[in-house]
Amino acid sequence: MGTLTTIRKEITVRGRVQGVGFRPLVYQLAYACELTGYVYNFGPGVFMALEGHPNQLDQFSHRLRTQLPPHAAITGWYETTLPATGLTTFIIAESPGGFPPEADITPDLATCPDCLKELFDPADRRYLYPFINCTACGPRFSIIEALPYDRPRTTMKTFPLCPDCFAEYHNPMNRRFHAQPVACPVCGPSVTLVTQKGEPIQTGQKAIEEVCRLILNGSLAAVKGLGGFQLLCDATSDAAVQLLRQRKHREEKPFAVMLPDDTWIDKVVVCNEVARPLLTSQSSPIVLLPAKEKNPISKWVNPGNPTLGVMLPYTPLHHLIMRLAGRPLVATSGNRSDEPICTDNQEALDRLGDIADVFLIHNRPIKRPVDDSVVRVVGNRTLVMRRARGYAPIPFQLPGTTGETVAATGGFLKNTVALHTGEKILISQHIGDLSTEEAIHHHQAVLNDIGNLYDLKPTVWISDLHPDYPSTRTALNQTGKQSSVQHHISHLAACRLEYGIRGPALGFSWDGTGLAEDGSIAGSEMVQTNDHDFKHIGRFLPFPLPGGDSAARDVWKPGLSLLSASFGNTEPEMEQLISEWPVKKTDLAIYRQLLGRPSVQCSSAGRVFDGLSACLGLSFRNSFEGQAAMALEFHSRESEAAPYPWQWLGSNPTFLDWRPLIRSAVSDHLKGVPVGEIGYRFHLTLTDMIHSVAQQQGVSQILLTGGCFQNQLLLSLTIDRLEKSGFKVFVPQQIPLNDGGLSAGQIAAYHFGWLKDR
Repeated sequence: MGTLTTIRKEITVRGRVQGVGFRPLVYQLAYACELTGYVYNFGPGVFMALEGHPNQLDQFSHRLRTQLPPHAAITGWYETTLPATGLTTFIIAESPGGFPPEADITPDLATCPDCLKELFDPADRRYLYPFINCTACGPRFSIIEALPYDRPRTTMKTFPLCPDCFAEYHNPMNRRFHAQPVACPVCGPSVTLVTQKGEPIQTGQKAIEEVCRLILNGSLAAVKGLGGFQLLCDATSDAAVQLLRQRKHREEKPFAVMLPDDTWIDKVVVCNEVARPLLTSQSSPIVLLPAKEKNPISKWVNPGNPTLGVMLPYTPLHHLIMRLAGRPLVATSGNRSDEPICTDNQEALDRLGDIADVFLIHNRPIKRPVDDSVVRVVGNRTLVMRRARGYAPIPFQLPGTTGETVAATGGFLKNTVALHTGEKILISQHIGDLSTEEAIHHHQAVLNDIGNLYDLKPTVWISDLHPDYPSTRTALNQTGKQSSVQHHISHLAACRLEYGIRGPALGFSWDGTGLAEDGSIAGSEMVQTNDHDFKHIGRFLPFPLPGGDSAARDVWKPGLSLLSASFGNTEPEMEQLISEWPVKKTDLAIYRQLLGRPSVQCSSAGRVFDGLSACLGLSFRNSFEGQAAMALEFHSRESEAAPYPWQWLGSNPTFLDWRPLIRSAVSDHLKGVPVGEIGYRFHLTLTDMIHSVAQQQGVSQILLTGGCFQNQLLLSLTIDRLEKSGFKVFVPQQIPLNDGGLSAGQIAAYHFGWLKDR
């Protein structure tokens, strides 16, 4: 009889176990294994008490661990065996209060196949209902107000369930069993089409039909989506896209395109076996892919850019719009330039009233803005470039705790913030550039929001070394311990964090700008890293760069700096080249005078990209970050030519002397060598530099990070060269390798002991 004795097991499960159908699965498995007891959400995760025979309990545990819902993840499993108490049923109990909120929050999930089938089934009671969802899909992070995750703690609390939805919600055999956002046309949110002044035009399905009609006739529409408003227009219409650019004051930066369904993928872009599952996944990001030479998309969507950012519909509302539209639509963030995405109806009318012709709004409140995520595929690697919807706020594990609550405020561009508590780092959704008061306020609000969700009060504040970043000021205005970490060290720490790298690793942290310890503008850092220390070993040969931030916009300035350093001020090659530039002679003369005076020194790889782009006549002004460097990448054409020459200077630190490269590239350009070949040889030369340094240092683990490695050509050439020589290459994939990863890196650097107190 010993094996048939009834016992009790109390199990606490931590991780991503709320909002993913975990409790319904526990209920169904307990029923199948003939167990009694109860399960509930609570602050740390899910708690369950189960009573039955030991073999039944073992079977339950095995099935639960091996049959997890698709979006669940267990990071901790703690169980205790006790005497049975005689429970006779199994229930999902109410979530108790009084526990610290520690459970992982689930990202918003794209519409699942079952809900999509019902959405277009005339016999279903949710036919054409734009807010259909279940335990496998729908809003999560964008609607949750507090943990544990239950309907009363979401923005759906104001929508009481109708009898039919109530029955589904409480039916253990229904896939909407405890689906917190569950709703239907009788009891749930609804859509309304309004004018720029907020006057109603249509409601319900007629509103969706009318907004589609207007879009197809050339109008611009602001549509309230999952995590904020989007601006939609006909992506096949030159006039509509140009109108959007004019009204949004967005000169040339590419727009994202939403395709009607997956049958459109191969009509518009070249998509491989790695990218296709990303597009159809429930994260449903924007994926950057090569555009087909012949496609129906307006050239004004991505001027001068051979790639397109495409995504598929990810909410029921999007599916309804796209099916009616029947063609690709531009779907870009609903905001003014450099401002946060709008989430509130009135806010959208106020801020987007001079951009959109009509507004499709709804009455489900959005608790926090969550923009679309952006990913890129390089080889077999998926790089998350903008981490937001579908990815945030999944945490990263950082084993070993200091008992402190650490906050990191990120950088200036592509800002994110992060908090470290226990053994995990909570990284916010993408916030954006902190170049406006509205953006700075949003940055501070997101930081407060994460703290409030998890009831955390930071005792340590980490910021960038740059004293003038708004994010740095945010940290300095707090009480508690203050530390700073150099920009490029943060990038490298984030890479080590993501992969859990141990032992020595040689890091290359290349980007456009970051304040160095010596006050110069860095961006080509080469660093020996280890578990608890690091050492700079070199960078590009510095060059004078007067003009500060204007040099990142007017890229002829770094171009002239590179020419001056490479040729001197009177060489015929230099004079011949700049005589053809579309720059005022007075501006050139003034800048040449400034080059003869003491100025800020720059060793940024990003500015070298910009400068050579200008020297080759590809770009003289960035209308958005990285534009000139992208032009150089996009114009490059593979050739059999060898890398350009370059030199080593010094040994501690080492300077990579790019001047022979510039002299050779300019000489080729003046001889009429195709720009595509020069650009390709430039990329080969950078790869050769990295490979040579790696061989010299003799470290097997190589880290590649920073915004320059968003360049697909540079990254693929470098990975290929290093791996063929036996190096193991690490590139951040889940943490953005651009400045969106700085906040995570700042916390990691603190944990590694890599930074200093202010």
